[in-house]
Amino acid sequence: MRHSQPDDAAALMKKVASAKWRLWHGRAQGSIERLREVDKATTDKLQDHVKDLIGYLESDQSRLINYGSRYRAGLPISTSLAESAVNFVIGDRFKKKGQMRWTTAGANALWHIRVADLNGELADIFKKPLYGKRSKFTHKNLWEDFPMAA
Repeated sequence: MRHSQPDDAAALMKKVASAKWRLWHGRAQGSIERLREVDKATTDKLQDHVKDLIGYLESDQSRLINYGSRYRAGLPISTSLAESAVNFVIGDRFKKKGQMRWTTAGANALWHIRVADLNGELADIFKKPLYGKRSKFTHKNLWEDFPMAA
């Protein structure tokens, strides 16, 4: 911090706490404003981190949720548990040898099927004739009817 006085440091910490509170309660713009005040009162090294945080919040502001209301409603506020489980299963399948091993192409194909299922398009894909207009069945044209995962 640029200021070495304990009172200045306490005031700065109050602004950080205020920014966190606002972010938790879905008030991203107010949080960003508080962080800009903190940014002005910090040293170069800390300032870089504060600027990075401000940039992240500004770019993802439309996707930020009201964590406080979700928490009070008993709803999940993080996807980390699901992401961890997915990473574990996928990582385990890619490391193995033999019958339970996934290839990149196989995992990608499974991902396309899952996206089609989630979009409600899987049944429609199976109603189409497999060979239709295509004279030759290939791995490439098998997946062209499936939606692309983002």
